[in-house]
Amino acid sequence: METRRKSDRNVKGKAHYPKNMLQKIFAKKQYSDISEWYTVAEITEKFGVSKQYVYEYTSDHKLPKKREGKEMLISKYHWEQSKGLDLTENELYYTVPQATEKFGIGRSHLYDLIRAHKIPKIKRGQSILIHRQALDSIMNNRKK
Repeated sequence: METRRKSDRNVKGKAHYPKNMLQKIFAKKQYSDISEWYTVAEITEKFGVSKQYVYEYTSDHKLPKKREGKEMLISKYHWEQSKGLDLTENELYYTVPQATEKFGIGRSHLYDLIRAHKIPKIKRGQSILIHRQALDSIMNNRKK
């Protein structure tokens, strides 16, 4: 014979749970200490990823998020930390989308330049960071 817990009450074939237990499960988290937020559209534009990727990545890495109206907001600090970006790296390195946009070249051409000129790069997760000064000097010295 099975023993029943107090929290599991079955009345006419329906499960009933205590209100306080359900409130703990479904309580909304407050993030008053976080001041800067990305919208999903900003992330897709800045990092060149799909909306589906943003939602899955946020869920998988348990990043703080909140909803304001129809917009989903994701903590800017936590997103950049999880991607391995910080302010010093942003000043010293280009991301691939930033470099291709700035110099008007394709990704494959950029990768060829990195290989040919042995430009220093860092791989952070799926992102590649390219040394800003080295790439700038090569692009400024190329034939026009």
